[in-house]
Amino acid sequence: MKVDDLRAILAKYDLDTTRKLVVELYKLTPKRQRVEAGLDELITDFASTDRPARKQRANADLISDFPTLTSQAETFI
Repeated sequence: MKVDDLRAILAKYDLDTTRKLVVELYKLTPKRQRVEAGLDELITDFASTDRPARKQRANADLISDFPTLTSQAETFI
């Protein structure tokens, strides 16, 4: 579903139904994903900003110091 489709569907619901839908979606989201995406912060701070900035994921797999990695691999071997 596209965002525009979602907006059109949500426009049909009253405030109470929308609240119930948000709560159900929150429950369906695994805790790990809620934490990684910063969902709690988004919900808490959404009123203060119209469009909150997305959190950038830290790329744990990024090799920043290749010579050190090479030396550690050689030592390991």
